[in-house]
Amino acid sequence: MFTTLPGLPASVGAARRFVTASLRACPVGVPDEVTEAVELVVSELATNALRHTRTRASGGTFSVRVETTPCRVRGKVHSGAPLHRHDTPHVFQADLGGLAEGGRGLALVDQLTTRWGSLPHAHGVYFLLHWPTPRT
Repeated sequence: MFTTLPGLPASVGAARRFVTASLRACPVGVPDEVTEAVELVVSELATNALRHTRTRASGGTFSVRVETTPCRVRGKVHSGAPLHRHDTPHVFQADLGGLAEGGRGLALVDQLTTRWGSLPHAHGVYFLLHWPTPRT
């Protein structure tokens, strides 16, 4: 499942709605808590795409892809080039007990996903979420 959205703040909500609808319609039977985690991860990654890349430039876009297997969701958020030449996504070591309004997005992504990182051949981030196989 794939969508491309304009580089506008309202598109973050559209990205959340896209992944939620896609995963709920999936025949694999993605657990609700996984769907909610993917929704939050995509929201954080889409927000970062708008804040830290050229996605917000005139005519800029970002894309979201989610794929499922019986026990895994794999997702990608492709974005524009970073605003700063050597900027790669990393967890910011913020004081999580402090009053800072930002700097927690990738820490949340790190906590909610099985694995995540920069896309090797494109601008953006991938993530994986696994869940246990139900016993039959």
